[in-house]
Amino acid sequence: MHCGRFVRPVSTLIVCFGFVSDGFAHYRTDDDVVVTKDADLRVRSESVTKFLRRDVLRVEKAFTTKGACEIRDGRLLPCLTPPNTFRPARPQSQPDTEQISLVLKQELVASSAESPGDDARAARTFTEVNRQWKQIDTQLGELINEFRNATEERRKTLRGDYETLAKRARKLQPRLEAAALDAYNQAPNQSEDVTGVLIGMAAAHLHQDNAQASAKITSLLLSKESDTEQLHQLAGTAAIVLHRFSDAKRLLTQAAARNELSARAQNDLDNIDALREHWRAERLLRLKQESADDLPRVRLETNKGDITLELFENEAPQTVGNFVHLVEQGFYDGLAFHRVLGNFMAQAGCPIGDGTGSAGYEIPCECQEEGYRRHFTASLSMAHAGRDTGSCQFFLTLRPTPHLDGKHTVFGRVLEGMDVLTSLQRIDPKNSVAGIKPDRIVRASVIRKRDHEYRPTRVNQD
Repeated sequence: MHCGRFVRPVSTLIVCFGFVSDGFAHYRTDDDVVVTKDADLRVRSESVTKFLRRDVLRVEKAFTTKGACEIRDGRLLPCLTPPNTFRPARPQSQPDTEQISLVLKQELVASSAESPGDDARAARTFTEVNRQWKQIDTQLGELINEFRNATEERRKTLRGDYETLAKRARKLQPRLEAAALDAYNQAPNQSEDVTGVLIGMAAAHLHQDNAQASAKITSLLLSKESDTEQLHQLAGTAAIVLHRFSDAKRLLTQAAARNELSARAQNDLDNIDALREHWRAERLLRLKQESADDLPRVRLETNKGDITLELFENEAPQTVGNFVHLVEQGFYDGLAFHRVLGNFMAQAGCPIGDGTGSAGYEIPCECQEEGYRRHFTASLSMAHAGRDTGSCQFFLTLRPTPHLDGKHTVFGRVLEGMDVLTSLQRIDPKNSVAGIKPDRIVRASVIRKRDHEYRPTRVNQD
C-alpha cells in the first residue's frame, strides 16, 4: 500500500516513511571495540511528491513507522511530503465500535467530553488553525528552496529562520489537533481536511512513541466508522506498543485484508499470537512479584526527568548484580543516552559516549537460562557485542522487540517515567547531526535492594 494514499497531509510534521525492516542493534567487534550495526536500517518512500534533501537539513535517515517529522529541541528533522490526495471511505458491513476494547472506549468518551461546541464554531476554529499551519508549511518550503542555491553565509541565516518556524509549528501542533478533534466530534467523516489532520496526528504521535495519544485518536475514528486508509494499521501498531495484543490482531488482520500492511506490520501480525501468550505469562509473573514487593529498584535522574527501574534479580541475578554495583560506584552519572532510535529503543551506559566503551570487563549473558524474561515495551536489557560480552551498556525498549528474545538479557523494566523515556532526544552516533546534543543521566541511585552484596561476575573470572 502506497503511503502516498494518506489523506490530505499535515506536511510540516506528518510524513510518509516506509517501515524499517526489523533490524536491531546486534553488535560486532572490530579490534576489540564494540560498535553498533543496524541490520538493514533502510527508509522506504513510496508515491511521494518531494523529499527534503539531507544536505538541506543536515540530518540522516530516521527509524520510524508511518509517522512524522521529528521536532525536538526546536529542530525539525527531515520529512517526506505525501501528495494532497484523499481516498473516500469504503462502506463497512459492520462498525468497529463493538470491537474496540473497554480501555479505548473509555478514552473515546473522555475525548468526546473534552470537545464540546456547535458544528459551525468547531469548523471555523479548525479552518483558522489549519490555515496558520499551512502558512508555516509554505514558508518552510520557501526556505528550503532558497537554501539549495544560497551562499554558505546566507545558509546560516536560513537555518535560524527554519528552526524558528519549526518552533512555531511545534507550538501550533496541539492546537491543531484539539481543533480537529472538536470538528470531527461535531461532524464525523464530513471533512477530508479534518480527517486527514487526525490520521496524520495519530501517525505523528506513534512516530514520537506516544502510542496512548495515537490510540485515542484512532479509537475515535473507528468508533465513528471512519474507513480512512492506514487507520487500521496505525491503530493496530499502537495497540502492540500498549500490549493490547487481541486488539492488535483484529486491527492488523483488517489492515491486511485491505492490503495496507507494511512489511514490519506484517511481521507484527505474524508474531502476534506468540506475543500475546508471552505477555500473558509476563503479566502473571509481574503480579506475583508485585505481591512479594522485594525487587531492587534504581532511579535514573535525567535532564528530562526521572526514570524508575525495577530489576529482575530472580531471573538475571548476575546482570542485576553488575548493574547495581556500577550504579553504586557512580559509573553512570553524567553518561549520555548516546543512541536513541524512535519506535525501537534508547541506549546508554557508554563511558566514551559513542557505543564503543565498557567498564573494563565482560559479564555472562543470562538470556539462555530457563525462564528468561522477554522484550516488551519499557524493558531494560543489556547491550553487547556477542554472547557473554556485555559490560555496562544497556537499553530501554520503546515497543515490544521479540526478535531480541534469547539474544539480549532482559533484567528489568521501567516502573515510572515512561513519558521521560519517550521524550529523549533521538540520536544515532553512526549518523551524527551537528548541533544535536544527547540527553544524559545526571545521577543514578539505588532506591532499594536486597540484603546482600551486589557485584559483577566477570567472564573467565578466577
